[in-house]
Amino acid sequence: MKKILFLLSLLLLIIAGSVMAQAPVSKPPPPPPSPPPPPSREAIFKVMESSDFPVFPGCNDIDSLELRRKCSNEKLDAYIEKYIVYPESAIKNKVEGDVIIQFVIEKDGSVSDEKILKDIGAGCGNAALAVFTKMRKENVGWQFSRKKRRRPVKVQMVFPVEFVLPK
Repeated sequence: MKKILFLLSLLLLIIAGSVMAQAPVSKPPPPPPSPPPPPSREAIFKVMESSDFPVFPGCNDIDSLELRRKCSNEKLDAYIEKYIVYPESAIKNKVEGDVIIQFVIEKDGSVSDEKILKDIGAGCGNAALAVFTKMRKENVGWQFSRKKRRRPVKVQMVFPVEFVLPK
């Protein structure tokens, strides 16, 4: 009986030793790499002092803030009227109303990130967006009368484009 117990324990030791010999000792995996830093984004100003607002080209030399802003709005309206195409489907379906376009004026006065905030349908939103995209492609340079914190800044603008059927 003692021999059997001895043989069994010896057999157990041999099996345990062979299992230990087969299992390679592995190192724990290296930690995952740290995530990349978030991309740096420049601040886009949404609210500025009224004297800091960018103006449409040709209005920067006007001294009066009120007249400078009026000039800028009139020139932007004229630019939109010159290039806007009232979609045929909107005319056919008698679609009227305001499309709201948001865009960013970059530090150099160029237009970027134009998008439709409110659309009235029938292709009017895309027609209005096309005018602001054209403004970007033609590099129409908005002008800053002053700079925020003594440096140029990006400014987000929102502008309504009115679609009215001729009477």
